[in-house]
Amino acid sequence: MTWEKFKNMTIRQKIDHIWEYYRWPILVAVVALGFVISWIHGIVTEKEPLLNVVMVNAYGRTPDGEAFQPFLEQAGYEYYDGAVTVNKNVQLNGSDGTQNFGGGQLLMCTIAAGEPDLFFWDTREVLPPLKGGALRDLREILSPELLEQYEDSLVYAENPDTGASYPCGIYLEENPWIREQRYYESCTVGVAACVKDEKLAGAVLGAILTQ
Repeated sequence: MTWEKFKNMTIRQKIDHIWEYYRWPILVAVVALGFVISWIHGIVTEKEPLLNVVMVNAYGRTPDGEAFQPFLEQAGYEYYDGAVTVNKNVQLNGSDGTQNFGGGQLLMCTIAAGEPDLFFWDTREVLPPLKGGALRDLREILSPELLEQYEDSLVYAENPDTGASYPCGIYLEENPWIREQRYYESCTVGVAACVKDEKLAGAVLGAILTQ
């Protein structure tokens, strides 16, 4: 069709002509545009997690961020989908009771990446990958009153710079929330040295301890 003939068509004829000969390119372009808009919207509106939790040697129920929702809201933070990430993939023990070296490497990589805010693990001793300054001094996170209340349950680590001992975790043996969530029978919880928001981490930890 010539341009002159196309110019002389009515608007309706032009629309019909374009749709007849170019419908598929138009549909493909619309779908592609919708995909690009959706992708850009996802990037612009995506929120970073407020709290990253690593659960070492957890079992039973699969942990999810919603279990921490009441603690975030209690601390004055808005909970949204993805506000809390929970990593349960770190297993230091194999199913046959042997040591899982891959799990240890995964935990060390997670620490090196600066991802964790809170650690949970299943023993009363500090796990080897968490030694050497991977855990915060809880005297900088929790109130003296709460630390005194859990004095007999404190877990200690050695400061790699000074050699001094400091409280890095609290052993939870009969904690209702831990039991309710069925992550552990008992466990130790501590704050990562790379914690992004120590106020939030301290508030969540304090809320768990006062359950």
